[in-house]
Amino acid sequence: MGCPDRRGGDPDEHRRIAQGRGRVHHRHDRRGPLRDRCRGVGANFEIELASIDLASEASEVETRRAVWFDTAKFPVARFVSSSIKDVGGGKYEVAGKLSLKGVARDAVVPIALTKDASGNSVAEGAFTIKRLDYRIGDADWADPDTVANEVVVRVRMVLPPVR
Repeated sequence: MGCPDRRGGDPDEHRRIAQGRGRVHHRHDRRGPLRDRCRGVGANFEIELASIDLASEASEVETRRAVWFDTAKFPVARFVSSSIKDVGGGKYEVAGKLSLKGVARDAVVPIALTKDASGNSVAEGAFTIKRLDYRIGDADWADPDTVANEVVVRVRMVLPPVR
């Protein structure tokens, strides 16, 4: 097994999320499902921002505009992990850099890792970001009394077994 590239995984090992349109870069080895031989971690992911489902076509079109996600210039959000802390009971704290709209900030994503009936690993968690730190909803929307600055990001990744 070779070392991953700078994005966190060999192209042939990238897995599609079972639901949604994002990419997950992960590797498995004897030490556990979230570890990587070369860098110690492998819990990196990308989200295609134009694929966000808000259950409203008008809202989805609005979030693609430059004032929000600017998907024409920044089509993906990336999380690149730098460390994973096992906190016990199938729970982990994944630290790394979250990049949105060309801005990278430190983030810690608490993840619970379980198995589904098909034998897939399921990683789920939630963390809070400050949208204005990433220039999301700036200009007329910058007032946190109009749109809250703190936004909860929920993550659910279904990772098929490595064969």
